[in-house]
Amino acid sequence: KIILDPSFGVTFSEIESRFSNPSQVRISSRSSLVIEGDVSVESLDLDGSLVVRAAPGTKTVIRSLSVQNDGIEYSPVSFDDESVPEQYRIRGYVKTVRGQCVFDPSPPEIDGDEPL
Repeated sequence: KIILDPSFGVTFSEIESRFSNPSQVRISSRSSLVIEGDVSVESLDLDGSLVVRAAPGTKTVIRSLSVQNDGIEYSPVSFDDESVPEQYRIRGYVKTVRGQCVFDPSPPEIDGDEPL
């Protein structure tokens, strides 16, 4: 799942401009990414869960970041299963965070050579 807050960009061209080198961005199919605010991505290797939230009025550049963690597990639930709270039955799944890298608020520059 990739969640891009409207503060990151709302049009394709706005979002595209945030990734200066798309060939240097790899996000595995099991990953979860949340980006909020004025964030630019130069190089990212994500296998797990990452949250980057730039504070209002600040800018964050992800120069080089490698994240590997257990990520988020989404377990399906049936709407008819009354043993599960209603908000999860409506959603259709229960989310369990197994591992997550969070920058909130994010620093001006993220440059991590080691996997987080």
